[in-house]
Formats: sequence, C-alpha cells, structure tokens
Amino acid sequence: MRIPLPPTANADLKEAIRQVELVLERLFGGLNVDWHGRRIINAGDAVQDQDYVTKAQLTKAENRIKELERAVSELQKDVSELLDRLGV
Repeated sequence: MRIPLPPTANADLKEAIRQVELVLERLFGGLNVDWHGRRIINAGDAVQDQDYVTKAQLTKAENRIKELERAVSELQKDVSELLDRLGV
C-alpha cells in the first residue's frame, strides 16, 4: 500500500508515512488470512458475492430449503394420487 505524497513533503513526514505503510502492510497485506478459531461479532448480513454470510442468514436459508422440500414431497404425493386416479 502506497500513500501518495507530494515530492516536497518533509523527510520526517515521509518516514512517518513509511512506518504507517509498513504496519498496514503487515496487517492487511496478505490476501490469505487464517481466521481459524476467530469469531466475528456484530457482522452485517452479506450483500455482495464475496461477503461472508451470518448464522442468521444461513439458518433462514436452511429453513426455506426444508419448507421447499416439504412442498415438493406433497406435490409428488398429489401427482402420484392423480396418476393413480387416471390409471396411468
């Protein structure tokens, strides 16, 4: 990460900015961050494709899948009964 500075910037300022850049690079420089064993609290719901989902979003999706599975099962039964009535 490079913080743009004018060429006329003071040498002390340039050194201070360089130190800040080094810290930021250590904190955020790698794209592969191991979050094993870490918990993120107060996270918002996922919005973009690469966002993490919250447990609440996952639970809601799981419940919706279960509802759809039940609906499909009922529909299969209804179709089977209808086919039986039609002698198919």
